Amino acid sequence: MTATILTPTDLRSACEAFTESRGTIRIQGAGTAATWAGTAGTADVVVDTTGLAGIRSYNPADMTVSVGAGTPLAQLQDEVSRNGQRVAFDAARVRRGATVAGLIATADSGPLALGYGSMRDLVIGATVVLADGTPARTGGHVIKNVAGYDLAKLMHGSYGAYGLMTEVVLRLHPAPEVQRTVALDCTLSEASGHTRSLLAEAHEPVSVEWADGTLLIRIEGTADGTAARTRALAELTGGRALSDDEAAESWQRHVRLVDDATVRIGCRPSRLPGVLGRFHTQAVAGLATGVATLSVPAAQVGDVHEVVTEAGGTSVTRGATEGQVPAWGQQPSALRVLQAVKHELDPAFRLDSGRFGTWLEPAAVASAGTGTRDTSTGAAPSVAASRAEPRERGTSGGEKVRGAAEPNGPTLGTASRTRKPTSPGGTGSAGTEQEDS
Repeated sequence: MTATILTPTDLRSACEAFTESRGTIRIQGAGTAATWAGTAGTADVVVDTTGLAGIRSYNPADMTVSVGAGTPLAQLQDEVSRNGQRVAFDAARVRRGATVAGLIATADSGPLALGYGSMRDLVIGATVVLADGTPARTGGHVIKNVAGYDLAKLMHGSYGAYGLMTEVVLRLHPAPEVQRTVALDCTLSEASGHTRSLLAEAHEPVSVEWADGTLLIRIEGTADGTAARTRALAELTGGRALSDDEAAESWQRHVRLVDDATVRIGCRPSRLPGVLGRFHTQAVAGLATGVATLSVPAAQVGDVHEVVTEAGGTSVTRGATEGQVPAWGQQPSALRVLQAVKHELDPAFRLDSGRFGTWLEPAAVASAGTGTRDTSTGAAPSVAASRAEPRERGTSGGEKVRGAAEPNGPTLGTASRTRKPTSPGGTGSAGTEQEDS
């Protein structure tokens, strides 16, 4: 069966894509993460987010920008750079056209996560279309916004299981005057020791990454300030300051290594070297964030999941796999909350393609409601630890969306629904989740 492809260009047409269609729905974008977290299932309708592109509103003085969810982040970076600003986010696949919504939905991150956090920390508002076509808005254009529950964080790492993002408001940061990198060829164990030492000092690195044999430390700031800090870091670690060209090549190599990875893991930073040390393979490790990627044969993916689970971490595949290779590691501790949220936001199960295995299937969600424990294995819907952060900040005149969890750190909460729910356009298990656009 050939799926019907719909390409909405605004909120109205996005809502109509849900209300005027029947059956299961798969949300897709640029496809730079199409093979992550298993294989997307078939669906009756495919909603293409690439039509939801472009800047909606941007006032440089406010340091915020509102964009269509299908906007390629690299394109947005070009626009805001004209005002000396940036979205402080540098995941490897941004260069391949990854969209804002796709980066949020897959909970991706890059080396700058140490200094600025992931997309989860940069999103301050969003508009989401729920499975029945109801639009819901959360947050706003003010960085210190406390209105309503943080529905945007619920979308982080959800792979589209809870709704379609149509617009996202992002926090911006000033573009640095200078970036400098100190590099040191060393083992992972040595790099871990250097990381502990430099974090105990006041050098404020924005990135500390071990890229398969080389420790890379990046700092930002003024020319004079970074020069002094670079010398101090080189003396502390025994490394050397790279020229701009050398630094660019080193970080490009980092990107290539991440792009080639087959598994992404996350655990307590102090445990990361021990986990990676069990596998003698190509790896990249954020030694201060606890996030790493590694390349292993399909036959070893299960072993990686097991070792990461023993360390109390999470893991998920990042490439096409064959046979019965599990996409996720351990089952998230907040699974029953995630299932409750799924039941609340998508009771007809239109938006679920099996990216999370059996976790969010109708039978599993029903069993959670009756107190039956789901014993399936797998990893949290994101590399970050799953944690719920209910914030009882209701919105005026808004209908509360109960139960929320964060598959990758999303915060549970309510949002203001802008119109009454309409009848769902179909029943049955859902199609795919929000993939990287």
